Order: sequence, then C-alpha cells, then structure tokens
Amino acid sequence: MQQLHTVLDQPYRGDERLIHGDFFPGNLLLNDEHEITALLDFGLLTMYGDYLFDIATGWVFFDMYDELRAQVRDRYLAVVLDTLGERVRGRLYRYVLIYSILSANTYSSNCADGHYQWCVANLNNHPYWQAIK
Repeated sequence: MQQLHTVLDQPYRGDERLIHGDFFPGNLLLNDEHEITALLDFGLLTMYGDYLFDIATGWVFFDMYDELRAQVRDRYLAVVLDTLGERVRGRLYRYVLIYSILSANTYSSNCADGHYQWCVANLNNHPYWQAIK
C-alpha cells in the first residue's frame, strides 16, 4: 500500500499534451496504403498530460488478453524502448498500474470479468513495481 501511495502521489511535471486514453488498433482508421488517417472514440480518458500515457495504454491494449498468442506485448514494448529509450520504462509501467487501478471494475460491477483479472495481473506484476521505484 505504501508503494502504491508513493506512485499515485507523484505529480506529473512535464509538458502536457492531449491524451486520447483508449489508443488501440480498433480506434484507428487506415487508408488503402495502411496509413493512419483518423483516431476515433475520444471519451472517458481523454485529458491533458503525459503523452507516454497513450503509449503505455496502447502497448497493453494492443493485445490485451493475448488473443493473438504472438507475444505482441513484448515485441511492442521492445519497439517503444528502442525508439524512446530505456529511461521511459518506469513511466510506462506507472501508467499501466494507474490505469489498472482506475479501470478494474469498469466493465463489471462485481469484478467477474476478464478485464478485472487483467488489471489484477498487472497490479501483481513485480517488475512493474520494481521499475518505478
């Protein structure tokens, strides 16, 4: 609980950008050349803040329940870290943990769905907690 309090007590001090909050392939429109032409479904999590929030959630939303069985999450994270540097890892994990806390019972009031289990798995991911110290 103390570590959770410490994570949530850290204010964001960087540049603020518009954050979509639900950045995943289903919310993108592509043209015939497979270029992104639009981002859809601005809603509940649209806000101003750290652009890494969208990168973090896009990373974990892409294959949220591992339906593709293609290790997409590991490969996506590798691309993000190769592009932005290892220094962002802790912030990415922090945002995944915060999203997991905020959304655990979003889809089921009795927490009997796969999303709740996914959030609990994130919150029990010790490497996430270790990286944000």
